[in-house]
Amino acid sequence: MLFRGKDIPIKDSIYECVAMPPVLKKTYQEMTKKEAQATFAWFMEYLDVRIHNMCVYLQFEGDFTPESLIELWRLIMQGYGVILAKDFPMIITCAGLYWAETFRHQYPQLKWECLFDASKTGYRNYPVLTGFVVDAIEPPYHPFFEPERMIQEQVYRLRRKEADEEQLIRLFEIWSQYVPGHAAKTPRKDPLQLRQGNGSGQDTNGHPNNSSTRKMDEAALYELIGRMQFPEKMKSSKDSVSWHAHREAEKITDPEVFPLLIKTIEDNQQKKSKGIRDAAYFIICRLLQKSFDRKAFCYMIQQLASEDDKDIISRALDLITYVNLPQDIDITTIVEFTKSEKWQIRLSALMALGASATKKSRDALKFYLNQDDEKMYRYELLYAIVSIGRIGTVSDIPFLMKHLQSRSPDIRNSAEYAIMKILSR
Repeated sequence: MLFRGKDIPIKDSIYECVAMPPVLKKTYQEMTKKEAQATFAWFMEYLDVRIHNMCVYLQFEGDFTPESLIELWRLIMQGYGVILAKDFPMIITCAGLYWAETFRHQYPQLKWECLFDASKTGYRNYPVLTGFVVDAIEPPYHPFFEPERMIQEQVYRLRRKEADEEQLIRLFEIWSQYVPGHAAKTPRKDPLQLRQGNGSGQDTNGHPNNSSTRKMDEAALYELIGRMQFPEKMKSSKDSVSWHAHREAEKITDPEVFPLLIKTIEDNQQKKSKGIRDAAYFIICRLLQKSFDRKAFCYMIQQLASEDDKDIISRALDLITYVNLPQDIDITTIVEFTKSEKWQIRLSALMALGASATKKSRDALKFYLNQDDEKMYRYELLYAIVSIGRIGTVSDIPFLMKHLQSRSPDIRNSAEYAIMKILSR
């Protein structure tokens, strides 16, 4: 069968027609330069064969047009959980190669390279697609497209049931903006961001995000909070009263519970009642993820400022991380928590700032991104990098670039990943 000008015999297995790579028992980063060169030569020789085998396996007639990415991802979504476990990793890897080759087909100036000399990055000896330029910052940044990790990120979304058929073409359009000479085109929107982006508990059509409601009166709420605090020795989740109560609390979707939770906190201000307040904060945060309530959020933040238990504060801040905060919400208290003398509060606050896509939040994160003493600020740097990756803009990339040369692999790799997240948004 002719495939891109090559005569490739049809085989039944995704693994057939492909010789084994020259180095099997080493990761890319463990390879010597000579081994990496041999592996890259194998990569280029069998690139078309691997893509062809995937197309045959999925019965996919790929023509390397951007629109074909929709059909490819649709087939993978349909096959998720159906494709044999032993075949799925190879299918996903080859889908990433097809994705990258679609870039090359549309933009011949892009080319495959092996990062032989990238000793201080997480991509040493990896084959990557190069030629992209982000010229909106000074000096211009030259990102590379590493298909295996990029496609794995999409699989992660698939596992979380956040996937849609336009994932690959959407990212194709975003990354096309970084191809020199490419006519700018507004990328299509991510439905997940549209559903979560207004912080109102509603989608863009004004419909509530929660599909069902669970009515709860004050007595039922107190009973649930009591079970959430149930004293018990360490045991499995299956036998834990508290664990099951927390899972039950996560299912609450009725916004009318907010006033009851506020009243519960008001009625339990004593030090001995801190467990009740802790449980109430948990329910508020979980409910805010489904239906944002400005009054409830502002009340909770005000209350946290008066708490003196570091564990209660840090737990609440950890939960705020998953709330989509409107841009006009006041985050001053969270910013102040990033300066706390208690490291638990400090780190949780840095993660919580990732829920607020505002200049104030990014500026607070940059305070730690600008620190040069990695030994003293190691964890603050890591948490700030993760959050800036969630909410940062292209103009924030220079603050991350300095950490690409870090001696710490964790900081270095986190900075690389954060840049990829920003460029892919």
